[in-house]
Amino acid sequence: EIMVLINLFRLAQENDSSQKSYKHNICLVRWSYWLKELRSFYTNLPIRVVSYFNIKESLFYCYTPLKCIFEIFGNLFLLGIGQGIKKDLDKAPKIAVIHVQGTDLSKKTDYFWFLKSGINPKNILMYFKYATRGPDEDAVKHLKSSKINWVNVIPWKFGNKGLMGATAEVNRLPCWIFVKRVCKTFGVGTKMFFQILTKASTKRFFLFKNLLLLRNTVDFFESMFEMHNIKVHFALHEGGRDMTAACIAMDLLGGVDVTTHWSSYDCSQVVMGKCHDVYFSWGPFFKRNYFDKPYYRVKNYVYSGYPYDHFFENCRERASVHREALLAKGVNYVICVYDQNNPVTKPVWNREVENFYKRLVDYLLSDPKLGLILKPKKQSPQVKLPNIKKHIDKALSTGRCVVLGGDVFPNEAAQAADLALGLMVSSTPTVEAALSKTPAITYDPQRNTSHPFYKHGSHKIAFTDLNVLMNAIATFRKDPEKCPGFGDYSPVLKDVDPFQDNQASVRIGKYMGCLLNKFSEGSSKDQAIDAANSWYREDFGDDKIISEKEVTNEELLKV
Repeated sequence: EIMVLINLFRLAQENDSSQKSYKHNICLVRWSYWLKELRSFYTNLPIRVVSYFNIKESLFYCYTPLKCIFEIFGNLFLLGIGQGIKKDLDKAPKIAVIHVQGTDLSKKTDYFWFLKSGINPKNILMYFKYATRGPDEDAVKHLKSSKINWVNVIPWKFGNKGLMGATAEVNRLPCWIFVKRVCKTFGVGTKMFFQILTKASTKRFFLFKNLLLLRNTVDFFESMFEMHNIKVHFALHEGGRDMTAACIAMDLLGGVDVTTHWSSYDCSQVVMGKCHDVYFSWGPFFKRNYFDKPYYRVKNYVYSGYPYDHFFENCRERASVHREALLAKGVNYVICVYDQNNPVTKPVWNREVENFYKRLVDYLLSDPKLGLILKPKKQSPQVKLPNIKKHIDKALSTGRCVVLGGDVFPNEAAQAADLALGLMVSSTPTVEAALSKTPAITYDPQRNTSHPFYKHGSHKIAFTDLNVLMNAIATFRKDPEKCPGFGDYSPVLKDVDPFQDNQASVRIGKYMGCLLNKFSEGSSKDQAIDAANSWYREDFGDDKIISEKEVTNEELLKV
């Protein structure tokens, strides 16, 4: 945020030369770790950036030691009243799966690879770590029907989010192994705290707070994995401190950390730079995100294909129901529209999206043969964007516009349509639509023209000008031959998903099963990964895995 402010000051200076003398003006900002470096980098600014003392941030330096104390006594209390977690006596290695997406196998779920994997369900443990995704009645019902074990480790929460900006989370894992580890971390942390106190260094306190918090989170995951004999950890949620800690814990216990991505990333952020042992990526299109950044240390990068492609066939029947309903209203052409989450903190972006919807609604109202399927990411557009509620209501009143819920697969909407239209060039649902064989295009108000999709499809699959896009749709409807390449992702799909066979979940599941089998035979972590890689290469080709230890610096430069 401070970087954005400083850039705005610099832009103002470039646009108004009179602002060069504004050195007496002050911008008061909260201290952050990189403020000194930013200040020295942006010299000759028309404004002076001054930081202020933040009481809340200073109090937070004491948070982790206090958190450790609460965890020690809280879990000791649970042990005292007989609520402790007993160590799993079953010595068979298991796969731990964090609950993020859901448990219903007919929808997106965190163990989507399970059904055809051949893995015994008793060797899978789903764990609930986030309060917003707790073990509700439906989740437990689906887990029981799949015979999957589960455990609730959602932490205790303290504090007022509205007042403090966040709530304190205290890990709840009532077992002696965890209590002993937290005691050790508390002892080391207390010693470090008093050593740093004598230095009076803000940056040292910053590092102390974050490193101790990470160590404490590693204590939690290491203890939980040890209690349940976890040898493989799978997460669809790859970012954040929890997944960093889980990755470290797996390494300490000689297990394998596995992840994949559910989005069509156009870049990789530093918060996702984990040392994953195995990363299932859709295809070679995304390797540029993982090998040109020094912070991303993926050890085995495996091409799997789009992980939810097994739903394409299942969704076809439901898609035909949506289409027939619109055709019955006299429609002869259907466009499905995807959007993104629209944060209220981004008014410029929201105005672009509002205008986007207005143009689509106007197009619908002017053409009685046109149908619209709106497929929002979560909330409906009239809820996210109240300024256009009247427009959406007008569209719905025609009977030629429908809004599908957030839990509907993007390909379900696409297979009911003649054209899929997404927002932003890297739109994941638009890529899913293209993989399901539906012509697809994107409107990119961010104008991210450096994205590779522009190289193959500028004004064909990616548009920065809404007028050009709307004209192209109208022309394509009248005469597709006048728009060669319009909506055609085929030049890039072979890199996005080199398989395109609706078998990605099967490949991932069998790879996971191979890891588990090798651990059952007493193999080490490296032996298990090498065996799984050998099987995968033999079945799908040597080019489907990039192994860190096999990649030379010369090959990295080529990537």
